[in-house]
Amino acid sequence: MTARGTWKASERRMAERMGGVRVPVSGRQRGDQPDSAGASIAGIPLSIEHKYGQRILSARLHEALDQAEAARKSPDEMAVVTVEEVRAGRMNRHLVIVDADDWQRIARLFDEAGRALGQGVVICPGCGGRMLVDELVCLACGRREG
Repeated sequence: MTARGTWKASERRMAERMGGVRVPVSGRQRGDQPDSAGASIAGIPLSIEHKYGQRILSARLHEALDQAEAARKSPDEMAVVTVEEVRAGRMNRHLVIVDADDWQRIARLFDEAGRALGQGVVICPGCGGRMLVDELVCLACGRREG
C-alpha cells in the first residue's frame, strides 16, 4: 500500500507537468472528477486520471516501452506505444502511450501552431474545440458552421 502523501505528491507533480492542478479527493467518488483539472492541449480540455506505484503497467507494456525507446534512431524521435484493447461486447479501445517529456514537446508544438494562426481560430459552439475561421470546421469534432 502506498502512503497517502506519496500518491498525492505524485498527482500534484504530474498535474503541474500537464499544465493543470490536482483536484483534491475529498467529497468526490470514482468518475465524478478527474485527478487533474485545467490542463489542455490546443484548447482541448484534458480529463486526466493518474496512477502511482510500482506495478501499474503490465510486463508487456514495460517491454513495449523499452523496445520503442531502444528503436529510436535519434534523441529527437519520440518513443510511442500503441495498444488496441479488445473489450467484450463493446468497441475496442485504442491507446497511445508517450513519455511526459514527449507529451510536453507535442503540447508546445500545438500551442505554437495556435499562436501562429492567431485570430484565425475560434471556439466551436458544439464542443468547445478550435475552428478554423476560413473554413469554419471544428478541428476536434468536425462540426461545420455557416
